[in-house]
Amino acid sequence: MTRPRQDRAIAKRARLVEAGAELLQEGGPHAFTARAVAARAGVALSAVTYYFASVDELLGLSAAEVCGHWAGEAGEAVRRISRRGYAAAAEGIAAALLPPGGADDVLSRYEQLLAAARVGPVAAALAGLRPALLSAIEAILRTCRVHTALSADQLLCIADGAVFGALSERRPDPRAVVQARLAEVLKIAAAR
Repeated sequence: MTRPRQDRAIAKRARLVEAGAELLQEGGPHAFTARAVAARAGVALSAVTYYFASVDELLGLSAAEVCGHWAGEAGEAVRRISRRGYAAAAEGIAAALLPPGGADDVLSRYEQLLAAARVGPVAAALAGLRPALLSAIEAILRTCRVHTALSADQLLCIADGAVFGALSERRPDPRAVVQARLAEVLKIAAAR
């Protein structure tokens, strides 16, 4: 295979992964089909089976692409920290864990997370995201100079619980709910 041909093949494969990632972000795992990915990428359906051993391989790589994007958002939240204290840490953790936007964006992300549990390749990619999120939480706590007996994993669980509560109660600003709960538990944990 000549170099230009190899480059085109690499680009086409990357386009398929990116198209799959876009479909996952827009509609979750159930929106992901070989036909939909090929159409989004602007390639023939046969390209999916030519460039990937299986649709599950493409699905896993696309999910990893989405998770990489989410990990990047968490890293950006860490870099934006400019204040210290519980409120700043709570705000930073919420920014690291929740997507930008309003309640509908948060609802969409969490619907995708729940749907992923039923789809092996996506669930595996999400399991790989967890360490990046925990690392972001730990970095936020260090940067904000917040010392707590709570682990990053416990804070992630508290944030997830606050999100589910806010969404199920149709609160207009789930981010504010998460920030309030995190600030509250960080203060309580520091007082002990």
